[in-house]
This record gives sequence, C-alpha cells and structure tokens, in this order.
Amino acid sequence: MVTRSFSQRTGVFSPRFCSYWEIALDGPWTENSSGTGKTTYTSAVIKAVLSYIYTAEIAPDLMEKNAMTIIAAANEYQLESLQFMAVQMRVGRVDVENLKETFMTAHLFGIEILKQACSVFVQDHWGEVLAHRGFVSLAVENPEIWDEFTAVIQDKQSRDQRPNVLA
Repeated sequence: MVTRSFSQRTGVFSPRFCSYWEIALDGPWTENSSGTGKTTYTSAVIKAVLSYIYTAEIAPDLMEKNAMTIIAAANEYQLESLQFMAVQMRVGRVDVENLKETFMTAHLFGIEILKQACSVFVQDHWGEVLAHRGFVSLAVENPEIWDEFTAVIQDKQSRDQRPNVLA
C-alpha cells in the first residue's frame, strides 16, 4: 500500500465539511501539527476531493475515470454530497467493463441506487454479462455478490419465459 502526502489548510478543512477533518485537525495528530495529510488514494482522487472542497465541482473527466475510488474517499472523509455526485455519475454509465467494480463498490458501501443500476444492466444484458470473463470470476472471488447477481438473472429468465397474459 502506497501512502501519499498532501497539503491541507485548516481554514479550508473546517468542521463545516465533515467530522473527519474536525478530528484530524484537532489535537495532537500529525495532520494538525504538520499541515500535511497522508492517504493511500492516488493524486487524481485527492485532487478531486480537494477540488470538491474548494469549489464544490470536479472536472467531468476526473470524476468519470475515478468515480468508484471517489465514492470510497468520500465515504472515508464523510463527504456525503461528493459521494452522491460520484454515484449519480456512475448510475448512468454502468457497462460490462465496469459492472463488477461498480457492484462491488455499491455492495461495500450499501449504495442501493447503484446496486439497482447494476441490476437493471444485468437484466438488460445478462448474456453479455455472463460471457464476460472478468465478471464471471466474481463467482469465486465473492460468492455473496455472485449469488445476488444470479438471482437477478434467474428472475429475468423466469419473467421472459412467462406468457404475457395482458396481451
């Protein structure tokens, strides 16, 4: 795990943003005395977090490339509105390439709207999803999540096989 440092100004990282910064910048912590924070997030993710704190905005390309990690950082730093922004960006962009990471992130942080977006994608593209080698590896890596997805696929198949009585 690589640890990176970043500069932090106590006037900007005030309690009005979140209790994480209130705790980090109060008392005998290194962050308080040195003016630097340590993180395992990439510089791109920290840039996104700092940009959000300073301007309440993040460059769209930065958000799109790092949405799942920004969700994790926002969760850690207790920046709920930043997490909401990242979730909203990803909800409309679930695809077979990012499905596994997206659902695992949604599962880890209990983000139901993101889980639902993944489920809708699976229901609409289940053949493509099952053919994707990276996604199928989830069966071994995380059986709980795999079971949740196979339930979605089975539900889709049973609905497709039922006669439409309303027609």
